[in-house]
Amino acid sequence: MEMTAMQQALAKADDFAAKVVKHLGRKSGEVLHLRQLLDQSSKRLAQLQSALDALRQDRHRLANEAMRVMKLESALKQVTAERDRLKAERDGVLPGLAEWVPGAGM
Repeated sequence: MEMTAMQQALAKADDFAAKVVKHLGRKSGEVLHLRQLLDQSSKRLAQLQSALDALRQDRHRLANEAMRVMKLESALKQVTAERDRLKAERDGVLPGLAEWVPGAGM
């Protein structure tokens, strides 16, 4: 009888070991899947970081261009004002000049 009890205990131990191996196999698969997800997430994060860096560079470039445009607009306003002032000055001088220089009023 002792032998039968030992055989039964051994069978139960084998059954338990098979269940543990099966359970560990599932857990190993889950860990592998989680590791793959982590790797994919890390790659995507790196891609997002790269895209973010590119967007920052574009933002700085556009800000510099905007500042350049503002400076050019300011310079254009100054040149336009100077032109208008000189034009008005010319228009005021020409009629008087026509009186002093013959043929200048043409």
